[in-house]
Amino acid sequence: MNTLGFAKTSRDTVYSNESNTDTVRVNIFICNTHSSAVDCNVSFSSDNGVSKSAGMPIYNKSMSAGECKEFLNLTVNPKQLITALAGTADKISIKVDEV
Repeated sequence: MNTLGFAKTSRDTVYSNESNTDTVRVNIFICNTHSSAVDCNVSFSSDNGVSKSAGMPIYNKSMSAGECKEFLNLTVNPKQLITALAGTADKISIKVDEV
């Protein structure tokens, strides 16, 4: 599997499909690497990559210490971003792999 993006940050673009004219199929893995529960807000962008505003949420909940979630076979449209939004703790690890 080819890793397309990785972030461990409070606000960042994890993956951008801005330069592609085709949809991309991805698997997303989100883990809380902190010793306590933290908030996590990972979303697709709402406006084709123009900003990091929230579009369709991928995951928007609190995560327990050490908890991981996986989201398989998602479609990223052309010019769309996958972003960790403000409020996401800097202890959240997010990885995007090509399907």
